Amino acid sequence: MSTFVPSTIACRCGKRYDVEVANGLHISLRPDLRQKILDGTFHRFFCPACGMTTMIDAMIAFTDFPRRQWFTIAPSHGLPWRRTWLELARASFQATMVDNAPEMVVGWGREMTRRLMFGLAALREKLIIADAGLDDRVVELMKIQIVRDLRGELSPSHYFHLVAVRPHERRSREDQDEGGEREALDLSFERTHPDGLIRELVLPRRIYDELAHQPELEKWIDLAFPDGLLIDHRAMLVPEADPPAAAATQEY
Repeated sequence: MSTFVPSTIACRCGKRYDVEVANGLHISLRPDLRQKILDGTFHRFFCPACGMTTMIDAMIAFTDFPRRQWFTIAPSHGLPWRRTWLELARASFQATMVDNAPEMVVGWGREMTRRLMFGLAALREKLIIADAGLDDRVVELMKIQIVRDLRGELSPSHYFHLVAVRPHERRSREDQDEGGEREALDLSFERTHPDGLIRELVLPRRIYDELAHQPELEKWIDLAFPDGLLIDHRAMLVPEADPPAAAATQEY
């Protein structure tokens, strides 16, 4: 069962209003919420006085047993304190899927893809990647390669996410079907550019495939993401910090 907690939003216009904020999503029973995550509308609330939008950024435990996904979503600003979040994610999994679980559930746990991520944009990206049958580890390595090849910079403050996987528009159906080839796909990213605007960057799927078949792939993955749970290129860019003090109230 998905769980929600009462919270209060303090809008910039001065209006305070109550909302329900999720802290646990068993998403296979709530496909409507999964679709909201994909649409970018989940945890987005509108002030009844002025209509201003507030996006809630909070910790969420996310499970999808049919898809074998176990995700911990931390607030988007929490990356400097990732060691604390990694410990929490591991302890939570151990308690619920190993120590206090029946044998059938323990078996499911062995099949789970486990991830720690920061922010709903990262969760949305992971769902898009999984739905497309891609490996999120390869996608994150691909981001590093993209920036290197474009002679740009990787910045933890930049928005850089895969937002869609779709058929390559300029390829004819005859070409797609010829010889039983797999349909050509494009990977659509959104990335912050030097002028501060977020623009689309579309790349052919073959770039992903070439990287995925590199003999050194597993070695690169281990070097880039040594903890195995946090598959995010930004972790290479943000120094770790001491844990922050816990928030005293549930107000946003």
